[in-house]
This record gives sequence, structure tokens and C-alpha cells, in this order.
Amino acid sequence: MFAFMKQTNMSVILMIKPDVDGPLDIEIDAPNGNVQIQAFSDEQDLAKKLLETEDLLLVYSDVRDDQRLLELGKIPFSLSILKPGYYGAIETLRRFKELLRI
Repeated sequence: MFAFMKQTNMSVILMIKPDVDGPLDIEIDAPNGNVQIQAFSDEQDLAKKLLETEDLLLVYSDVRDDQRLLELGKIPFSLSILKPGYYGAIETLRRFKELLRI
């Protein structure tokens, strides 16, 4: 997925709820540093971080039509939208564009 994001000049923000208190000790092999990691403590903290990130529109969720995200003005998507290969990448971009209604 990160290779696809690099090719399309998209960024990823991973919002993670750690199991322990303290700083996150996570390494991600992502091209060009287009991945940010942010920790959250509970659902309210996650909602606050999502609202603070105004340019973040598409949010991954396993929940179909995730109402929590829709109420925050975000557009949920699942892994099923991502298609492999060259023509899959074109189809994936078309689907993202459709979600964003561009």
C-alpha cells in the first residue's frame, strides 16, 4: 500500500492506540517519509485528532459506512477499494476520485 501511496503522492497518517503508556517505539518501512504516526488514548481523543487534521478526508475503516467517521466529515474506505497492478492502480484512483466526488 505504501508503494501505491508514493506513486500517487499521497500521505498516510497511522492513528494507533498503544497498549502501554509512554512514547511509541514503531518503525515503518515507508518511502519518502510519507507516513506519520499519531497515538490516541480513547475514542474521544481519536475524534479530536481526526477533526484537527482538516486536510485528511479519506479514512480507512473496516466498518461499512462508518457513521463515526461520517459524523466527523470524513469519508471511510476499506481495503476492498485497493486493486493490485498497473490497471488496478488506475481503478483505485478512479474509486478514490468517486469517493471524493471530484
